Amino acid sequence: MELKLESCSLKASVVLNPAALVGVEVPNCLSKVTLHVAVPGKTIVAEVNAKSLRKTVAAIVEAGNGVAVVLQSKLEEGNRLTKAGIAAPPKTPKPPPAD
Repeated sequence: MELKLESCSLKASVVLNPAALVGVEVPNCLSKVTLHVAVPGKTIVAEVNAKSLRKTVAAIVEAGNGVAVVLQSKLEEGNRLTKAGIAAPPKTPKPPPAD
């Protein structure tokens, strides 16, 4: 069976390496920061709020590898993420397997 469907948009969740943001200093005078994210075969461009990026960097400094850095947005033409958000939620440990 095959169905042909249409979508209004494509939401992208891009997982970033926290180490790439260690030591990044985001000046308070900035309101937006443009990110260029390399993925196999292309580069995705996203503009994020500087305040969100500062919070993400602070979370990485505090938790180290204990966070997952996630960039989320709607993917538009030209490999652009519009109205992108970035966050570093703590990683949750996997539960032990049930016996």
